Amino acid sequence: MRQACAGGLDLVDLLVGFEKAYIVDALAGGGRAGEIYRLTPESLPLPERLGATHGRQLGLPMPREIVIYAVEINQGYDFGEELSPPVKEAAEEIVRQLLEELTRELSA
Repeated sequence: MRQACAGGLDLVDLLVGFEKAYIVDALAGGGRAGEIYRLTPESLPLPERLGATHGRQLGLPMPREIVIYAVEINQGYDFGEELSPPVKEAAEEIVRQLLEELTRELSA
């Protein structure tokens, strides 16, 4: 298990050699702030999908499965250290969902 704050090719480097990866990220897709999405690279629009599959295109041993948990953020958001209340609540729910999913996988 590895925790990191990375994107782009830095993220690809971190994923090499793992069988499965969970990525938690923010999303500004026009939905309600705090809405949670469970995605795969294949379900992303084409430009983002290409970024998520760079490692495979380069022939690197990428995870066989990548799960992306994304939380919708406020439109016109400001960067800061504090999460908005809906995003904070969603982050706590994502942690709960991840723990539940990992527990199921480890007991299978």
